[in-house]
Amino acid sequence: MDVELAFDTGRIHLKVLAGNYNSLKKLLHSRVKVSGIYENAYDADGQGVSTLLVPDSSNIILAAMDSPNLTDFPTSLKTNSTPAGLLLLTKVIQVKSLSRAEAQRGYPVKIQGVITARSGSDFVIQDSTWSIFCYWNGLGGEPPGIGDYWEIEGVSDVVFAPDIIVKRGSFLRPGILPEPIRPTQDELINGSLDAQYIELRGIATAVETNAMTLLTHEGKMQFNDLELKDPNGLEGALVRIRGVYIPNRDTNQMIRVPLSPLRLFNVLVSMDEPAPSRPFEIPLKRASDLLFFDAHADALRRIKISGQVLAERQGEYFLMDGDSGLRFEPGKPVKLQTGDLVEVVGFPDVSGPSPVLREALVRVTGKAGLPKARSLSETDVADGKLDAKLVSMESRLISVNVDHSEKTLELQSGTRNYIARLVNTNDVLPGILPGSLLKLTGTYVAQGGARASGRDVDSFELLLNSPSDIRVLARPSWWTFRHTLTIIGVMVIVIVVSLIWITQLHRQVEERSLQLASEIKAREQAEYQRALEAERTRIAQDLHDELGATLTEIRFLGAVKSRDSLIPETTRSHLKEVSEKSRQMVSSLDEIVWAVNPANDSLPNLANYLCHVAEEFFRATEMRCRLDVDQSLPEVTLTSEVRHNLYLVVREALNNVVKHSHATEAWLRIHWKDKILHIEIEDNGSGFIRKNGSSPGNGLPNMSRRLKKIGGVFECDARPGHGTICRINLSLA
Repeated sequence: MDVELAFDTGRIHLKVLAGNYNSLKKLLHSRVKVSGIYENAYDADGQGVSTLLVPDSSNIILAAMDSPNLTDFPTSLKTNSTPAGLLLLTKVIQVKSLSRAEAQRGYPVKIQGVITARSGSDFVIQDSTWSIFCYWNGLGGEPPGIGDYWEIEGVSDVVFAPDIIVKRGSFLRPGILPEPIRPTQDELINGSLDAQYIELRGIATAVETNAMTLLTHEGKMQFNDLELKDPNGLEGALVRIRGVYIPNRDTNQMIRVPLSPLRLFNVLVSMDEPAPSRPFEIPLKRASDLLFFDAHADALRRIKISGQVLAERQGEYFLMDGDSGLRFEPGKPVKLQTGDLVEVVGFPDVSGPSPVLREALVRVTGKAGLPKARSLSETDVADGKLDAKLVSMESRLISVNVDHSEKTLELQSGTRNYIARLVNTNDVLPGILPGSLLKLTGTYVAQGGARASGRDVDSFELLLNSPSDIRVLARPSWWTFRHTLTIIGVMVIVIVVSLIWITQLHRQVEERSLQLASEIKAREQAEYQRALEAERTRIAQDLHDELGATLTEIRFLGAVKSRDSLIPETTRSHLKEVSEKSRQMVSSLDEIVWAVNPANDSLPNLANYLCHVAEEFFRATEMRCRLDVDQSLPEVTLTSEVRHNLYLVVREALNNVVKHSHATEAWLRIHWKDKILHIEIEDNGSGFIRKNGSSPGNGLPNMSRRLKKIGGVFECDARPGHGTICRINLSLA
């Protein structure tokens, strides 16, 4: 890096051998201390000058330093701080060096410089250090004009790069535009030249009123919104475009790649050389001479080559000039045939495997047969010097692929694989099979590599002109390695399929065996259940028919004899007790028969029986019994144990209402919701008070234990003076 120092007695040049370029930019216009090796040198005129060899940029430091936080700014600025503690910035490079977070803090800025561009009322100002975009921010008066020298005051801000919001501005004197920077494409891509006045030089390959395409040393660049006053005569001319560069970016303020179209403000287009009126009258050169020294060589200077067209692919043509190969890209679409003799005028590019003429003008001068192809061996197929030449080679065919535009052959020559391409016409390829030994004749197309720098090609392709360029030397033996692998693969597949089939069959047998065992067990259980239900039915019938009849007879006889006046009073009293006990035993026997009988193992039967029991409980009392039962209860099967425990709990609750509640009304509610049975027994009686969280007797704990035994939940809500609610919840999922 070259650095120039100015001091009281003159100037001295520094040659910085290593270090950080950005850190040096921040030291511009600051007093510094430098350590290095003194050296005498001479300029182009032979005059002695003083230079200093500096090993590293770290050998250049500020001359004074009061605070480690001010290393990026000149010492003279440390006393010019605002009440908020922010430094007053007087150079553009100081503002540009701020980070995004720092720029948003609003550093005070006071800068003098030349206005290099305008965008509406906003503008770009450049001082001796750098350029920056400024927002006029709705200030009154006429904004600065291009080329004027102004002083502006404002605060720092950031959108894409650090910029300035102007608070005040004043015209000082007329100015002149600075010398433009001539950037590389890399400098344009990274965005570091934001708002800089730049110049690009190249050939105007396409020109419109407000747009232009420029061919430069690094490729094509497109410009829009140029507002050219007179575009006539620019197409094909060597021009210079100057303007203030504003990088393209997206809504997130990130640089867009590719760059085209480029944005320039204050655009000036000047012509260095007009387009040649007779381009084919320039001196003829040989393709073989393009890689030799030429004092007048320039990528933006046209040259003329003559030769014969060998092939075309995607708009790029391959041409042979004697023993040398060359490519060219026409500036406008042309239709050339294989074998055409042509003259080509274009701009040379020698960075690839062979020279390329870009933006070429083509003139056909005749037609001839193709030259003899150079025969290649397996050892010399990867040679960049073969690019754009007609060659022939023997190769083994691996595969053939066909699409709508071309036929593609994958081949092997020695240890290298490559591709041969043939335009897909109606012509039929000769009968070739994978494994055939072929001789192909076509244009060699190198992939990668740079002949001028000595870098060899990465791979290559052949461009074939017709099926006649393919000749079969030997057809493959049927018993090839691939066929062997195919047969082995088929045998392996058959064996694998057989093993899978045997495994599946064995698994099906096991599954069927388990299924049969399960069915047998289910049938045994069903038979056992039927036998059990039959036995329960017999027991219920016997109890009802024999024992019930006997007890009824005893009750009847006891009742009759208790009313006989001839029997002593004491005996009649005993007979009456016997009759009452018989009646109670008949009632208990009915309950047992109901619990044992499997015909009652359903939810609707349970609900009907509970309603019947409730009506019987309250028949002999003055209490009014109200029933609230779902009209359509599901046919859910209940075991005798579940029915019996539910019956005992409900009967106990009803018995408590009759004996202890002193109520006038009672309710029995039976509901079914979400596969849960809900039973409530409610009264409007006196309720009761639990002492220390316990119930007044053993009835409630017994009821809770019975329900817990069958998987249910019992709750009792006692409300003194307002009655009692007993809730039964049983899941029957």
